[in-house]
Amino acid sequence: RWAGVVGKAAHGQQDIAEVRAALQTASARHASDLETLRAGRALEVEAVRGLAEEHADTQARLRLVEEAFRPGGLARTQDVEDLAAQVRDSLLALRAEHRQAARELERRAIMLDDQLWVTDQRLGQRIDEVSQMHESVPRLLCQALSAPPPGPRLD
Repeated sequence: RWAGVVGKAAHGQQDIAEVRAALQTASARHASDLETLRAGRALEVEAVRGLAEEHADTQARLRLVEEAFRPGGLARTQDVEDLAAQVRDSLLALRAEHRQAARELERRAIMLDDQLWVTDQRLGQRIDEVSQMHESVPRLLCQALSAPPPGPRLD
């Protein structure tokens, strides 16, 4: 009888140790995921900054070209008009890339936030389960100690 009670208590302690190990593993994994997310975000932010700088440079060049060929300036030729059209097209493409990069960055951040939330919920549930199990061990021990011995009574 005592061996069963001690076995249950040892099993409960083993479960607690396993949960603690799982908590440490999950915490380390979450910290690693967070660092990966931060590093990825930093790279994406730098890429967006680069695109923004290219955008500003292209706009400045476009303004220079347009000012040079306004009425009263140099005569417009087909080549200059083609060049201005190419610059505008490049500017539009750059703007589209910039918007797409910003959307992708936001999408990734939301996805990782959702993943962290789900993991946090699961971890909380497991902690609650282990806590409840840990709280029930003393009660089970008391019940086992106060229970009559198994077998036929000799009254």
